Amino acid sequence: MDLLIDCVLRNALSGRKDLFGEDCTFVSFEVNDASSFQSDGYQSSLRFGRIIYRRFDQTRFSNGLLLKVTPSSVMMKDFSMLQFSNEVFFYTRILPFFESSDEKISDLFPRYYNSLLQYNTSSDEAVIVLENLIASGYSPTEKKSFLDYHHLRLMVRKLGVFHAYSYHMRQEAADKFHAMILCQLETDSNVLLQFSCFRECVMRGFRRLTTDPCYRSKIQNLSHLIENCDEVYRSILTGDERNCTHILCHGDFLRNNVLFAYDEGKPVDAKIVDLASWRFASPVIDLALLLYLNADQKMRDKNWDNLIDEYYAAVCGTFPSVRVPSKNLILAEFKTNAMMAYFIASFFLPSLIASDNDDVPGYADILPSEYKDVLYTYIPSDLLHQVHEKQGGLRATVALADILKDIIDRGFV
Repeated sequence: MDLLIDCVLRNALSGRKDLFGEDCTFVSFEVNDASSFQSDGYQSSLRFGRIIYRRFDQTRFSNGLLLKVTPSSVMMKDFSMLQFSNEVFFYTRILPFFESSDEKISDLFPRYYNSLLQYNTSSDEAVIVLENLIASGYSPTEKKSFLDYHHLRLMVRKLGVFHAYSYHMRQEAADKFHAMILCQLETDSNVLLQFSCFRECVMRGFRRLTTDPCYRSKIQNLSHLIENCDEVYRSILTGDERNCTHILCHGDFLRNNVLFAYDEGKPVDAKIVDLASWRFASPVIDLALLLYLNADQKMRDKNWDNLIDEYYAAVCGTFPSVRVPSKNLILAEFKTNAMMAYFIASFFLPSLIASDNDDVPGYADILPSEYKDVLYTYIPSDLLHQVHEKQGGLRATVALADILKDIIDRGFV
């Protein structure tokens, strides 16, 4: 891996003359953990630092860099390489395609420098070199689960701008746009569905709902979706070129994939990161994930309409001359796609809630000590079921049931 990193950094130096100038000579890579942060992801490992190089006989230093490298876990390598391939394609093909209409889209993402994917029989490895946003003043949120209105408002506005580029390019260069989206490699649905505990996770909030007398008579349609969660989940992630609302989505638009700049504690700007799960699908794939995993029920009750309006204003305002589907047409997509957010939440939200609350059990609290250092995929399925059933405690169970109640109350099922 060190040889691969060295090769990528040398190529970045020679390939980005717009950033480093002519006649640059690579010296070394200086590690700088002071500008690092702890990622929630498991599909990559992160390294931080800067390039030391010589130009005109003077030693110079690059801006802070983030190196995403394939994880050490052999079990995750195949999945990780698919994600790396998707992310590299986004930065090298899709982003330049969007930039051809307006370079401002680059402001949404970290600067991309270089990458290398190496496939061989012994070990597949990959490196992506990006701007270290932490060194540029951005940081992740302190909370892992439910965010305040200021963070959510900024996120939906950035999302609306991102989605607007798809509507613009669908109108201006439809053939090329649709050719590009065919290059997406499926990752998330295959990985999540392979876990034996997935169906058990999905049942957690549903069981809670069956004990609520106000909802017992309303769960008939929901029961079918829950029982066929595998097929429903896959179908939601499949885009339809005939549907005018469908666009290129982030695919994992949650607070862990957004970094914020703050002014006196208030978020004033945001950058979108980790584009490994992009896909052509309903815009609700991104919107519902945010509104159901990073907003609690009180926030949804109070600010659902406000957040939707902020999103739609950003979509329409980015390219005023572009024909954008009506807000009602986009909202109609919740009826067939909102359940995906619940499926994702049932698997991940309990752990996020546990991370934010010391009074509820987390993964490490429930797992027997003899399995503490065992890879997730090697833990017996019955034990995983118990862990996912208890993780986050009653607070997580109620939160999952609240998502289903909201989906029912808004007529999405």
